[in-house]
Amino acid sequence: MKNIKFTKMSAAGNDFVVVEDSDLCGLAGKICDRRYGIGADGMLLLEKTVKADIRMRIFNPDGSEVDMCGNGARCAAVYYTYMLSAIRYPLIKIETKAGILEAKIDGDMVKLKMSDPHSMKLDISLVIARNDERKRGVTKQSPCSKSEIALGTSCLRNDVMVVNFINTGVPHAVIFVDDLENIDVDKLGRAIRNSERFAPKGANVDFVKVLGKDKIAVRTYERGVEAETLACGTGCVAAAILSGAGRSVDVVTHGGEILKVCFEKKGAKVSNVWLEGSAKIVYKGRMEL
Repeated sequence: MKNIKFTKMSAAGNDFVVVEDSDLCGLAGKICDRRYGIGADGMLLLEKTVKADIRMRIFNPDGSEVDMCGNGARCAAVYYTYMLSAIRYPLIKIETKAGILEAKIDGDMVKLKMSDPHSMKLDISLVIARNDERKRGVTKQSPCSKSEIALGTSCLRNDVMVVNFINTGVPHAVIFVDDLENIDVDKLGRAIRNSERFAPKGANVDFVKVLGKDKIAVRTYERGVEAETLACGTGCVAAAILSGAGRSVDVVTHGGEILKVCFEKKGAKVSNVWLEGSAKIVYKGRMEL
């Protein structure tokens, strides 16, 4: 048995177990299990680095490692500031597989400068087979009807859906809808996430409703978690950029908290992207594995 020290953290309901022991990489699944472990959307491994103030690695509940996590990085910034650093720096640099991120902290509010998004593709025609079978998209159709989406079906005639794609540190498929509350996020999200269009690694799937000028609501199915989470930072950024709602967007998460996304856009190029919201330590503890 191994006795581990951990810290439970949350950012807009996106919860993480934070550890500093690299020997725990292979135990992320057990640690994140909500019935037999601590329970979390992911495990953050924080390590020393010469490239930044701290290095963050993130592991999903299925054991896979991903390049980046917006809410996880905001938690890492808080952890470094209040648990590791003797000095309160105005700017914290976090090394990730997606590049160096910068964070500013004011209490439990964290502003995170994201890496520039890339690989944006609009109006992708996607065939989603029933029973989660994988098929390749072949034709372009009009967007899904409200009733079809609300019922959680594959939507559209011949099961063709129009989605958008953007990588905001991790890949995201973004779908704009009228009825966000009644969407079967797990069923539709799983089917889209497993589409051959996004093979082999898949994509997070964001269902988005525009609420008004500069305000949207988002629900996200996260790969690796393989379920809907209360919030997804990179998903909020993806949705805000593609929504056309403005350059400073309030994003209502499934957990009810609001994250703010700000960015600059010149033509098709998006830069200077910031994600802002609360991140806090929930509790500290020890666990035997």
